[in-house]
Amino acid sequence: MKWLRKLLLVPLLMAFQCDDEINAEEDLLFESGIYAGWQLTSQSIDGISDLTPLPETLLEFYPDNNTQDNRGEYNLEELSANIVGVFIMDQTEQTITFKREGSSDVIYDYTINSDKDFITFSFTESDAQFEQGWTKRF
Repeated sequence: MKWLRKLLLVPLLMAFQCDDEINAEEDLLFESGIYAGWQLTSQSIDGISDLTPLPETLLEFYPDNNTQDNRGEYNLEELSANIVGVFIMDQTEQTITFKREGSSDVIYDYTINSDKDFITFSFTESDAQFEQGWTKRF
């Protein structure tokens, strides 16, 4: 009889374990495909591909506590730095604004492919036009 009670209790406990996943899907940005870890895989400057080996660079996007906004948190890991901040995604304009304490806001144009496993950022820095390709790592 105790075994039967345990058997009935397990599905109930599993239902509560799934609650976090359901909340993540309610986030306005969940369907965009942005929430993941991305690795820098290509870069061009003024239309010329950069053939030098790229440093290992990982960019992770996370949801914030407010599921009804277009904001989240990011973590950029480079060899020389670990940068954390907030991002604002405008899916209509296809821009992402990166904000971090003590620094000016940076706005990138972006596109995500239909499989949501490759994102391209375009931006201008020091009068040069950059385009970076990032592949979903996890």
